[in-house]
Order: sequence, then structure tokens, then C-alpha cells
Amino acid sequence: MQLNNWLQAHGGTHRLAWNNYIAGGPSHRPNWCSDCFGTATFVRCGNRRPDYPVIVDGSLLGQGHGPSKADAQEDAAGKTLANLLSSLETATHS
Repeated sequence: MQLNNWLQAHGGTHRLAWNNYIAGGPSHRPNWCSDCFGTATFVRCGNRRPDYPVIVDGSLLGQGHGPSKADAQEDAAGKTLANLLSSLETATHS
């Protein structure tokens, strides 16, 4: 949820794709993994222009793990947001 809220608040246009899969563990307690991929996204930094690209087409933005698919996606979303913030920081200081 924080990832979506952040992208919307910062003028981001985004499309995220999720790849969810079981990476092991017993059948009664699987270890879920989730990969978050994105397409080109541009984010405004305040009122300054130009918008900064923070995602390259098809790039892996974050990976998460957890005891359920939802937990793995939440973990991946948190890591994705951290990666986006890091990319934006790098772009604005280049």
C-alpha cells in the first residue's frame, strides 16, 4: 500500500507486475517468494522538471519472501519502494 501511495503522491505513472511462486518448504508451510517488475516510470521531484526516470522497462525492482503470498508481496513492495527512493536520490544528484 505504501508503494502505491508514494507513486500516486509523486505523480508517478506506473505499472507493476508480480511474479509469485513457492520456493520451497513443506506443503503445509511453503516459503513464498514475490518478484516485483516495473515498466518505465517517471516521478516528479517537487515542482522541478524534468521528471526523473526511476525504473527501466522490465527491471526487477524488489524481491520478497514470506509464509504467505501476501506477506511475500508486502516484503517485495517495501524493498521496491526503498529501491525507487534510492534511484530517485541518485537521479536528482547526478
